[in-house]
Amino acid sequence: MFIRGAATATISHLIEFGGRDVASAAYEVVVGRLPRLGGTGGVIALDHEGTFAAPHSSEGMVYGYLTEDGDIVTRLFPDETSSDG
Repeated sequence: MFIRGAATATISHLIEFGGRDVASAAYEVVVGRLPRLGGTGGVIALDHEGTFAAPHSSEGMVYGYLTEDGDIVTRLFPDETSSDG
């Protein structure tokens, strides 16, 4: 469904032509549009400044990233605290 719904292209177009920020563009596509096609899942999105977004329409999504300070962060749910405390 992500390919059929042109998820990454649509996120990019919402940012470039719609003036949206990466988080709202990715959320609209993943949570607002793809489920209407029958798709669930998530994306990891970064803008040109490194702003991070990981919206998902599934119950959870495992992802990780490295901060500017060198900290490794892993998540299953966006609102959980880091795995190291």
